[in-house]
Amino acid sequence: MLNLLPEPILKYLIDKLPPFTGILMIKTTDEGVVAGWYGNPNDYLENQPVEGQDIYDIVPALFGMIPPLVVPAVLSRIQTSQQCIADIHIVQDEDSGEFWIFFVNQTKEVEN
Repeated sequence: MLNLLPEPILKYLIDKLPPFTGILMIKTTDEGVVAGWYGNPNDYLENQPVEGQDIYDIVPALFGMIPPLVVPAVLSRIQTSQQCIADIHIVQDEDSGEFWIFFVNQTKEVEN
């Protein structure tokens, strides 16, 4: 999957996010409709994303966030499910206009 990411998105992933395992990536249209995803949604979400579904139906905290006013946008320590608190990064692929949403688990950091 990583080799299929557009270069600016991959650069953001490498340069801006901490070393990670178990990240969830969701690609949406410029209207916030899920166009694909990679990772284990069970680690972050109550329900698995479905292509064609609105992102805010999956993560209510993202209602009105696609497109964001500022790109990249970072939402810190958002409870995305009963068992997970995540930082959410929203990055735009300027070539396609699509958005990539990265979920980085912060549950352990919040609990400490």
